[in-house]
Amino acid sequence: MRSSFWIPFVWVAWLPIGSTLADETLDYQRHIVPILKEHCFECHSGDSREGNLSFDASLSDEESIASQAIWWNVLKNVRSHVMPPVGNERPSEKQLETLAKWIKFRAFGIDPQDIDPGRMTVRRLNRAEYGNTVSDLMGIKYDATILFPPDDSGFGFDNVSEALSFSPLLMEKYLFAAQQVVERAVPRSTWMLPTQELNGRDFQAAEGKQSGESLSSKKPTTVVRAVNIETDGKYKVDVSIKLHGSFEFDASRYTIVYRVDGQERSKNEYGWDEHKLIAYPFTEEWTAGKHELSFELIPVATEQDQEPNNSGEATFARFEIHSVRIEGPEGTTKLVHPPNYSRFFPRDEPPHDARLRGPARGVLDQAMYRADHFRGSAAG
Repeated sequence: MRSSFWIPFVWVAWLPIGSTLADETLDYQRHIVPILKEHCFECHSGDSREGNLSFDASLSDEESIASQAIWWNVLKNVRSHVMPPVGNERPSEKQLETLAKWIKFRAFGIDPQDIDPGRMTVRRLNRAEYGNTVSDLMGIKYDATILFPPDDSGFGFDNVSEALSFSPLLMEKYLFAAQQVVERAVPRSTWMLPTQELNGRDFQAAEGKQSGESLSSKKPTTVVRAVNIETDGKYKVDVSIKLHGSFEFDASRYTIVYRVDGQERSKNEYGWDEHKLIAYPFTEEWTAGKHELSFELIPVATEQDQEPNNSGEATFARFEIHSVRIEGPEGTTKLVHPPNYSRFFPRDEPPHDARLRGPARGVLDQAMYRADHFRGSAAG
């Protein structure tokens, strides 16, 4: 009967080509004990029980096979040259092969004609890996924490395959995310007004040690960014911010003042939230030259600030400048391709003659080649 002991699938690579069931006839006393006597008994027999392990206590095949956990450690330590210790004579290649065969085919009951690597779990990307993959592959900044819930963890990590469940609700979120990614990444037009895209890292405090990517609700801070406008005209400015907070609620409040060239454009009060995204549209009449955008965070005093925190848990709320998108000027004839245009479309513009417009296969081939190349690079 085959043992139910779990065998790591990497052992398959150790199975010699051409192995047969004859390998299972290896006798413990005849083939294994001589190797143990020569290389192991000095430290693991009788009164010498290094690591509380004694091989001479097992006198039969049945007794030795019952100690699968021991033989798993033996195989690992011998193959990695941890045992025998440095300075001791190493087993020959033939002895190592004999020992490995006996452990695999006798101690663990592997059938070389029907190798079972154990239960395999189909692994999915966790939300951080999914967001990073989409961002790198599609050329957009995609924050998966907005749509996807936190991943379950196993052994302290959130990328363990057996802990990454896949529910029908999560499947719906993946389908919805795919629609969002395509809508954001794939251009729908050939030409557009010139744009500038800024994020929180582009906004810096005067001392240069704080950026708009993460501002504490309890520390007054001002972050600034200068933008260069080449042509006079009317510009559309879309400001997106995100509100963050610790797992436990934080009662702190703060005010954000958004200014352009020192002139106040908006003033709003915020507090603790979990990855909440808020967008504000503005229109600016700008002349050519440098213009300064700034965000000032002003903590708001609350009654809770006067009460001592006896819970022993640190909580926080923080503010992020998610993006600032400047588009314009209106009416300009100096149009540009949308971001990511060349990532998906090889032609500068579609042919006017419909007969010369090839199928979408070329576009898909290019995208799939990039995805396959990205997968290979990540695997390496």
